[in-house]
Amino acid sequence: MKYSVLLIGGCGSLLFAAPTMAKSSAEVQQIARSVAVEIKIAKSNEVGSGVLISKQGDLYTLATNRHVVCGAAQYKCTKLTNDGIYTIITADGTRHAVKSTAVTLFPDGLDLSLVQFRSSKSYPIAELADSNKLQTGESIYASGFPYANPQFHFRSGTTIAIVHKRLTGDNGGYTIIHSAYTQPGMSGGGIFNEAGQVVAIHGLGDRFKEGTETLDDYRVGRKIGYNRAIPVNMLVQGTSKIGRNLGSRTANIAKGTTTADEFFIAGFNKHIEPGDDVLAGKLSSINSFTQAINLNPKYTSAYFLRAITYSQIGKLKESIADDNQVATLSPQFASAYANRGISKEKLKDPSGALADYNQAISIDPNISSFYNNRASLKVGSLQDLRGAITDLDRSLALDPTEAEIYNSRGILKKRNKDFSGALADYAKAIELNPHYYQAYYNRSVLKLDNLQDASGALTDLDMAAEIKPTISDIFYNRGLLKRRLNDIPGALADYDLAISIKPASDIYNNRGFIKYAKLNDVTGALQDFNQAIILDPQNSSAYYNRAVLKRDRQENKPGAIADFSQALGIFRRASNTNAVNVIITELQALGINNP
Repeated sequence: MKYSVLLIGGCGSLLFAAPTMAKSSAEVQQIARSVAVEIKIAKSNEVGSGVLISKQGDLYTLATNRHVVCGAAQYKCTKLTNDGIYTIITADGTRHAVKSTAVTLFPDGLDLSLVQFRSSKSYPIAELADSNKLQTGESIYASGFPYANPQFHFRSGTTIAIVHKRLTGDNGGYTIIHSAYTQPGMSGGGIFNEAGQVVAIHGLGDRFKEGTETLDDYRVGRKIGYNRAIPVNMLVQGTSKIGRNLGSRTANIAKGTTTADEFFIAGFNKHIEPGDDVLAGKLSSINSFTQAINLNPKYTSAYFLRAITYSQIGKLKESIADDNQVATLSPQFASAYANRGISKEKLKDPSGALADYNQAISIDPNISSFYNNRASLKVGSLQDLRGAITDLDRSLALDPTEAEIYNSRGILKKRNKDFSGALADYAKAIELNPHYYQAYYNRSVLKLDNLQDASGALTDLDMAAEIKPTISDIFYNRGLLKRRLNDIPGALADYDLAISIKPASDIYNNRGFIKYAKLNDVTGALQDFNQAIILDPQNSSAYYNRAVLKRDRQENKPGAIADFSQALGIFRRASNTNAVNVIITELQALGINNP
C-alpha cells in the first residue's frame, strides 16, 4: 500500500453546482454513500468521516474536520506531527494510506481540513451547493460513519438555525444548527440537500451527561436532537487561503445585521460547551436565547433550549414555563413534553413526569430517547424495574446501534437477576463500541459477583484500565480483585494508582489493611487508616482496623477502645447487627462490660 503525499498546486477548479430538482431520500442516500469516506488514525484508533470534493487526474481531495485529523486529544491543533498515518476507506472498501504531509489544516480557526490521496480507480465527486441559499426549515440529510458501529449512517432532518457568516465564538465556523440524528465518528461527513448536493460539513453533536458520570449509571447521555455544521461556502472560501481552488462565493449579509438565529447559535454553543465556569456559561446561554426570543417571540427552538438550560442549573419552574410555551406554540413538539417530564421528575412529581413522557411517546413513538427517559423514571421513582427494561427494549428496537442503552439494560437486568441477559447486553455494548470502558467495568462486576468468573473479571478490568486510565474506581476494584486472588504486590500497585487519581477513604482503608496484614508495615498502615478517617469520619471499617492495630501492635488499649467505640456507634446507627455484636465482643475483651 503506497503512501500519498500532498502535492503543491491546485486540486481542480470546482464552482458551486447549479440547483437541481429534488431527489428521493433513497437517491440522495446513494449519492452520499458514493462520495463518503471513513478516516482512521493509526496511532489512536480514532475514526471520523469525510466527503470527496475534487479530482485532478488520479489525485483526489476530500474535506473533513480539523479535529478528525488532529484527534480528540489535540482538538485545536495547529500543526500535525510528521509521523501521522491515516487510512482513507472509500465506498468500494479500498483502503488508501496517507501520511500527515497529505493533510492541510484550514487557517482562522476553521474546524476544517483537506486530505489528498492518489488512486487509479474512478470515484464520484460530490457536488457543492451554494450554502448561502440554504434556509431555515429546509430538509437536509446527515451522513458518515459512527465510531461505535462504522457502517454508513444516513439520517434526515431539518435546518434549525443558519447564519451565513463567521460569528464571534462560533467554535470553528459552526453556523448551521440541524436536527438530523448523528453519532460520534460522523464528524467531517457531508450534509446534503434534497438535490443530493453538499451544503455543509457536519462536525459537532449535542450529547451531554446529566450530573456526574458514574461507571454503573443506568442513565445515558441525553441528546437534544440538534447538531452543528459548517456551511460549505466557508470550505470553498477557505481553500483560497491555503492555495487551493475550489471556487469562491461571498456570504451576502449586510454588516451590522443581527438576527435571532445569531443569538440562538451563540446560545447553543454556550449551552453545549459552557467553558470552565459552567454556571456563567449557562447563564450566558440563557441570555442569548432570551435575545433571540426578543427578536422572534415565536422562536420555538429558543424556548426549548432555554428550558433545557434552566433545568441544568436547577431553575426547574422556569424550565417548565418555557416548555409550556413551546407546547402552546407547537403542540406536536414532542421533545418539549419529554424535557418537561425531566423537570417534573427532578421536582419529585413522578406522576406528572410519567404523563409527560407518555405524551411525548404518543406524539412521536419513534424517538428512542423518550423510552430511555421513561425507563429512568420507572427504575428510579416508580420502582418498576421490569417496566424500565421493557422501555429499553423498545428503545433498542428503534435504534439497535446505541451501545449505551445495551449497557444500561445490562445494569437493570443484573438488578433483576437476569445474569445471562446482562452478560449478553454488556457483550453487545462492547461489540458496538470496543472502547466502551463502562461496559467492561460493569461486566467485570457481573462476572465477579454473580458468575464466579474472577479471571474474566480481571481481564475486563484490564481492558477498562487500558482504555480509560484516569478513572480511580477501575484501579480500586482491580486492586480488590487482585487481593482476593492473593496478588498482593498487584493489589498494592492498583491502590496506589487509584489514590494518585482520586484519593478516597475506602482506598486508604484497604491499602492500610494490606500494609498491616500482608506486609507488616505498621507505620504505613496507621497512616492510611488515619487518612481514611480524615476523608470520611463515618468510615466504620477504618476505625475498626485502626483499633485492631492499636491493640495488637502498639499495646495502646485506650486508643483501641476509643476506635472500637467509634465504629460501634456508626454500626449501630446503620442497624448492622452482626458488626455491632462483633465489636461488643472486642470491647468486652478489653474490659468494657456495657459498651
